[in-house]
Amino acid sequence: MSKMKIVCGTDFSQNAIRATTAAARIAAKLKEPLVLVHVMELPAAELVGREFIEDAKGKGQARLKEEADRLRKMGVKVEERFAVGSPYETLTEVARASRAGMIIVASTKRSAPERWFVGSVAERVAQSSPVPTVVVRDAAVLESWVDGSRLLKLFVAADLGYSSDAALLWGRDLQKVGRCSITVAYVNWTPETHARIGMHGPVSLLENADEVQAILERDLRAKVEKLLGTNGVKVSVEPSWGRTDTYLVEMAQREKADLMVVGAHQRSGIRNLFTASVSRGAMNLAPMNVAVVPAKVINAVEAPLSQAKRVLVSTDFSEFGNGAIPSAYSILPRGGKVCLVHVIAPFELPNPLIAQYQPTHKNKRQYKAKVEKLKEALRALVPREAESLGIETEIEIAESRHPAEAICQAAARFGADVICIASHGRSGLSKVLFGSVAGAVIAKCDRPLLIVRPAKD
Repeated sequence: MSKMKIVCGTDFSQNAIRATTAAARIAAKLKEPLVLVHVMELPAAELVGREFIEDAKGKGQARLKEEADRLRKMGVKVEERFAVGSPYETLTEVARASRAGMIIVASTKRSAPERWFVGSVAERVAQSSPVPTVVVRDAAVLESWVDGSRLLKLFVAADLGYSSDAALLWGRDLQKVGRCSITVAYVNWTPETHARIGMHGPVSLLENADEVQAILERDLRAKVEKLLGTNGVKVSVEPSWGRTDTYLVEMAQREKADLMVVGAHQRSGIRNLFTASVSRGAMNLAPMNVAVVPAKVINAVEAPLSQAKRVLVSTDFSEFGNGAIPSAYSILPRGGKVCLVHVIAPFELPNPLIAQYQPTHKNKRQYKAKVEKLKEALRALVPREAESLGIETEIEIAESRHPAEAICQAAARFGADVICIASHGRSGLSKVLFGSVAGAVIAKCDRPLLIVRPAKD
């Protein structure tokens, strides 16, 4: 939020007047200009006559100047923008041209069919705006916050990917305007979570298993610490069965939030019609103020830097596979942690229905003995310097017939910042015939990867 010029759209309704007042107070607090925009949608001159059009435009411009003068008395610099055309297109164009930091619009009451099939101006602005869009439903709360008489309760809807990063950073930067308390919430669907981290057994749809809850809270706290720090941020993880947006709004209401902040993928066209959108649902369902932050707002220059603290490295015990292990340890600071993983086929009982079936092991005892032997082999691969450097090592034997999937699942359970894996660098026919575990991990995993290739002779 380094650029904080504010664009505010108004239709001069009571809701809009309250929203522009709040926008002006925020702009004054930041000592930034407010761009006040009024857009008129007029019929074709052939239908109503050119004189009618000119008269309507004159009245609109005069009303805009009157509203701008009212706001200037509050000590804020106001720039006026009048246009004829599409309100949401004009607002986004003005925001882009003026390099604004946010757009503020008032909430308008619409029926359910209008909301879902036509869409409000606020919804369309949020869908296409290059900067965060704040939909004002309770202007008094925002004014009290700017005046310093109230703590603003932020509720930030997060995920474990990148799309909510910008929302979290924007919520953090709001503290430049006034005091804020921040709750970061994540809603998971238990079947998907169990599949992602490789948990087996019965799955409850109503609550997370203790191990799953611990993993999700750890990952969310790590994300929050990276982007927001640890000062007074509350983290909440809950499972849901049904629509994510509905459950997040319920959580925000339980937290008595003043402002709900959500990230947006900004899908358009047919994808927007058939793909569920949490941000769209929040704008339609939330009774409190809502801010929609496009994921692309964050860029490489503004992104916070963080040191990798946990690295997962896999090996097949080949000379080349073992060669990735030193690289994994080398990127960690003192106090870091490495998870050494080897993937084996799971134990299976003999199947009398399959001719000439050969089980991998004669019995469970033999299989467990092999697992222990493999763990010892992994411990033997830990570099001698690791202990003196303060780097801890965790050993895991993952059971799966799909090595790439098992590696990704182990990384999720471990909370790896980076996955380190060796690649033979095959290409062409060799890659088709022999496949590539590293390539499959790249395709499946959503974490950074360090690919170690053999040195060329």
